[in-house]
Amino acid sequence: MSIMLELRGEGVGQWNLTSNRLLQADRLGRTDPDLRPAIESLLGDDKTEMGDLRIVSRQALLKSVKELIPSAKKLPGGFQLRIPPICDGMSEIVGSSGASGLLIGGQYYVVKCKYDFWTMQSIEELRMGIKPTPRYDAAEIATENHGVYRVEPVKKSGSELFKLLREIEKFLERDQSDEIHVVCG
Repeated sequence: MSIMLELRGEGVGQWNLTSNRLLQADRLGRTDPDLRPAIESLLGDDKTEMGDLRIVSRQALLKSVKELIPSAKKLPGGFQLRIPPICDGMSEIVGSSGASGLLIGGQYYVVKCKYDFWTMQSIEELRMGIKPTPRYDAAEIATENHGVYRVEPVKKSGSELFKLLREIEKFLERDQSDEIHVVCG
């Protein structure tokens, strides 16, 4: 799913609000309730409907964006799995997005890296349709059959939300309008 964020002042700026960017913004608002007003200033609140036009002071919008940037910068840009050699002569695999068949405590598990989180669940939970819990920190996973797998943040220039906020900040600093028309849709 993708939504466009459009800011109109003296100029017009448009950005794609991917589901990943929206999830990251939502997670920031849930983990730090003090950031919720800044997020709502930019993206609207739970009463804002798709296509609604809001008029926001450029200075207030710029202040909100600047307030969100430090927290968004701390979000991982994604996770990757380091898979140990599973047979002689094989080297470690770096950058995998997941693996299955990890034997832990007599049960087989699946590890998947997605967006800015990763999950781990048993094959049994997977068959039962149980949703895995997202994890947001690095980890080492000791297995009984293949050694230690490592889940680590991807070394890149920040989260998608951080990159988006930096682009919006540049737009707002260049635009000299007093008010910005904000549309999500």
